[in-house]
Amino acid sequence: MSELIDILKPNGKKTGEIIDREDLHSKGKWHKAIHVWIINEKKEILMQQRSPNKINYPNKWDVSSGGHVSSGDNSFDTAIREVKEKLGLKINKKNLKYLFTTKEKKILNNKTYLDNEIIDVFIYRDNIKKIKIQKAELSDYKLINLKQFKKIIQTPTCVPHKEEYLRLINILENIFKEPIFIGTLKIDLGWISFSLTSKGFLYIKMVYKTKKKALEEIKKTIDKNIFEIKDNTKLTNKYSVILKNIYNRNKNNNNILLIDRRYWSDFQRSVYTYLQNIKTTISYKDLAIGINKPKSYRAIGQALAKNPLPIITPCHLVLSSQGTLHGFSVNGGIKIKINLLKKIHLT
Repeated sequence: MSELIDILKPNGKKTGEIIDREDLHSKGKWHKAIHVWIINEKKEILMQQRSPNKINYPNKWDVSSGGHVSSGDNSFDTAIREVKEKLGLKINKKNLKYLFTTKEKKILNNKTYLDNEIIDVFIYRDNIKKIKIQKAELSDYKLINLKQFKKIIQTPTCVPHKEEYLRLINILENIFKEPIFIGTLKIDLGWISFSLTSKGFLYIKMVYKTKKKALEEIKKTIDKNIFEIKDNTKLTNKYSVILKNIYNRNKNNNNILLIDRRYWSDFQRSVYTYLQNIKTTISYKDLAIGINKPKSYRAIGQALAKNPLPIITPCHLVLSSQGTLHGFSVNGGIKIKINLLKKIHLT
């Protein structure tokens, strides 16, 4: 039985005309379609490869699932049906969300295929189980991350959906942003600020005269393309206590120290990890020997200048071989370093 399609005006309103799908593209009638973008728990995007037997865009990579909205149907139900038919996935309705509507006007196959669509675009996020493609429509599928997605849509291997791709990327970049939390701690020297991810401490900034300034400085370390600042007072208060105990050299601090090391090089990791396990001053030379890189004291100096977690990684404990003080990368410089060193002799 032929599929009947409601014909639309360019503004999306129905004209009242209903025609057979077989005649839809030869006459270039405006009609409704749906696209569903499927995202799995790893934040990977599912793309389908169209069958080599398709009239338009054979073998091209395309949206996760798509199709025409039949006469009398709505976009939401059509999206559920198309995903089931094309990919064998039964959708959990609560995870299917409407994103936006876009329009495409295409002339293909020597002007014999006129595709004028008003497309409702959806996103479906869930744990994706076994996929069974409809072989008459698709030849393959793949799951790719956002970076790979941005690359492939620039190539001729993809069906062109320029406006849709751009709008989708903007949405996904926001959806995929990782939450980050910021907190502060008042110590005897001033204000400290810190950032936290799900993995632990990411950055610490110190020392500032006001809480406001401390917060301004920690916010400068946050990559807004990756992170989105969220509130979690309970979490930041917990980590503030952990940081206070470390600062006060509390020997009864039983909290497990969690650190986000994503930006550390292998060399920085060896330097910072070694420093986190010492309790008194050490020379650059002895630190180099301690990490089994005896000639690396200059590189150590560079690593300490970039120390993202002062206090936790106590770079103030590192002195020259003669015991003299060198620069200190926190706000306040050598003055703060002297005060931190005095604290060692008071605890």
